[in-house]
Amino acid sequence: MNIKSRAVLSAAVLLFAVSCIPPSGKKLKIKGAVRLVGNEPFTKLVLSTTNKKHYYFPIKMKKKYMKYLNHIVELTGYVKKEILRSADHKFKFIRRRLISIDSIRKIRGVF
Repeated sequence: MNIKSRAVLSAAVLLFAVSCIPPSGKKLKIKGAVRLVGNEPFTKLVLSTTNKKHYYFPIKMKKKYMKYLNHIVELTGYVKKEILRSADHKFKFIRRRLISIDSIRKIRGVF
């Protein structure tokens, strides 16, 4: 094998190994209502629970999960917490982002 083919083979093996790594974050089972928040054109899809926690769907998945809008759902997926701070660092907010979704099912229709 020459150097070029070894490099291509190494890159292919590396890409395969990276694709096998599970998403980072904590795996949770969440029940809540799917809502749309924000103003057009910057709306976000959010899963809101009864204990007032909000889980933001990834922007890339917005179209895929719009069919669950205004429905009560049960979702299993990976969640990552982000700490957001105000410009003057007086306030801090926790944003929970859904990284990947393993399963989602409707429990009840429009709320």
